[in-house]
Amino acid sequence: MKNFCLFIGYPRSGSTVLSRILDMHPNIGIAHEHNVFRDKDIGYLFTSLLNKMYYTKSLDGLDVIGSKSDYKTLKFFIDNPSYKLSYFKNMIDMPLKILHIINDPYDNISTWSNAERNRKGFNQSDDLKDKIKIYKQLNKEIEKLIKKEDVLSIRMDDLIEHPGATLVSIYNHLEVGYDKQIMIKAKSMVHKRPKVTKHDIKWRQTERFELKRFIDETDFLNGYKFEKDEDKILAEKAKEMEKKQKKYDEKMKKKKEKK
Repeated sequence: MKNFCLFIGYPRSGSTVLSRILDMHPNIGIAHEHNVFRDKDIGYLFTSLLNKMYYTKSLDGLDVIGSKSDYKTLKFFIDNPSYKLSYFKNMIDMPLKILHIINDPYDNISTWSNAERNRKGFNQSDDLKDKIKIYKQLNKEIEKLIKKEDVLSIRMDDLIEHPGATLVSIYNHLEVGYDKQIMIKAKSMVHKRPKVTKHDIKWRQTERFELKRFIDETDFLNGYKFEKDEDKILAEKAKEMEKKQKKYDEKMKKKKEKK
């Protein structure tokens, strides 16, 4: 076995399709939603992973084994701040390769929020606030891992638009050979274009601006916008607000002068 692969990311980010594509490779085995940090024994860990893979695998044929539990992994680190990843690395006794899956933050959070809209007492505005808060927490953990570990960040829109090139970069990261048949099949497994869900829910300006500011401050999220011409739209709105404020100030000034 060459490497252990761990996914990190966000709920509803589209990572499931990527894990299925990787699991098609004869030398890669990716389990679905297994929290690897609960297992204290390497034998039990490998057995659990094999039982949760999309395709039947055996350890003998694998160069890479791992789990797609992106959100659960980060949530574990948030809930257990004293936990050191070195404990896990010592147990597996092989290099750890991490895949960070990124989707458009606005679409990602919208899809995540919409998935819970049937929950009792659900309020979309409050839920968006909560999701943005959690999203920020997850990214803080991701930034820590990027600084210390071997992390490859993958944008889902790159996988959709350039599946072959994106898979090559992932295979290189995991240190396995290319499989052309899988790369061809991958094209039919991903959406033809990025799925836009941000317009399915109502975003208040405060929520949009809060997330935009965070995106601009986070290197691996740079470039994502609510609208293509968002900078122009925001500049125009700022001018409108400035004009309104100016009119208000003039009105108040005249009132004072009359007194």
